[in-house]
Amino acid sequence: AHEFSLTVVAEGVENQEQLDLLSNLNCDHYQGYFFSRPIRVEALASLLHPECHSVKA
Repeated sequence: AHEFSLTVVAEGVENQEQLDLLSNLNCDHYQGYFFSRPIRVEALASLLHPECHSVKA
């Protein structure tokens, strides 16, 4: 993918061993349960901005 100037995203990362392997393979971005279980948008907003308690549409 990098040879075509594409960004590599690994999905489904569940443990440190997988993260280390993907990092050694020069993966650009990661997502999966190792970082966080799925959460509601309201919970995400409070994680990003703890002083924010609601999401405005």
